[in-house]
Amino acid sequence: MGDENPSDPGQNLSCVSCHNPHSGDNENLFYSATGVFELCQECHNK
Repeated sequence: MGDENPSDPGQNLSCVSCHNPHSGDNENLFYSATGVFELCQECHNK
């Protein structure tokens, strides 16, 4: 068991917690199209 995914309680944190392997719109395959920092700050708020 890995760390718990803060954006999806009860699920393990993994690559696909932040990255969409099927997204061609975003260079780094992040789920957030509005901005990477907003996505990161969902978990990293310091």
